[in-house]
Amino acid sequence: MGLDTLRTALRDVEENVPYNNFRPLFDLMDKDFPDSLGGDCYLQARHVAGRLGEDFKVEFMREIEGNHVVVFAKHRPTQQRFVVDPLMLIGEPIPMGHVLRRDAEPLTFPLGGPDRAGHTRARVEYGNRGPHHFAATLYNNRFDPDDYVEYLYDSRQRTLDVPSWTSELLVKSMTKEEKFVLRFALPDRGVVVFRYDIPERVFHCTHHTNIGVYRLYSERTNEASLEKFGDLVLERLGTTTKKFRRLLVDACRIREQVKPSAKRL
Repeated sequence: MGLDTLRTALRDVEENVPYNNFRPLFDLMDKDFPDSLGGDCYLQARHVAGRLGEDFKVEFMREIEGNHVVVFAKHRPTQQRFVVDPLMLIGEPIPMGHVLRRDAEPLTFPLGGPDRAGHTRARVEYGNRGPHHFAATLYNNRFDPDDYVEYLYDSRQRTLDVPSWTSELLVKSMTKEEKFVLRFALPDRGVVVFRYDIPERVFHCTHHTNIGVYRLYSERTNEASLEKFGDLVLERLGTTTKKFRRLLVDACRIREQVKPSAKRL
């Protein structure tokens, strides 16, 4: 019963609260941002917690470098403990007891189905990293072993309230970031991952489904490819390609504005 409740809450957030890493820039500058495009992991964590009832003790864990936060949920009737991480779009809570075992194999979750050769191009792994520690690793491309992001957690470091971005941490994080990312699940249609390379101004969109991986590209802000991406997903999020592109331009502008602050930190 507890696992089913967690799974329902997680999938609801995955489908209705998209992840993106550029909303905090708008919040920092007190600028409007469309709720239909969701927000960062902090916002997603609040949404997951709000969907859980009194059967759960809810806490929050921020990864060691402070760049990501997940939900720690303890099911009171069974005492089972889980990590809930909507960012990864795997649709499953992670049993804490497993990832804290030194001898346990990593839990692996493919993103979408295999390619024509039968290989899964993207996957997420949760595994032990020593006493009290575990890591979540997102591998974006099996052909490039360096194309991954890893988040390391100390399970003892938990808080009852959702941690907040400090302006200093946000500025440091976003001025190092080279990509803007939008990630969300389509009900029964897989996962969409959108990436915008900031220095190169290049769009990448990948649609992971149960039958394959479909890649769409928009090189150098190519309008036609961006329109194709918009036709696929942005209508569902209540926006248009024109409005979405304007958001990205504004995000780049805000990022440039906060860079001088980063040099003083």
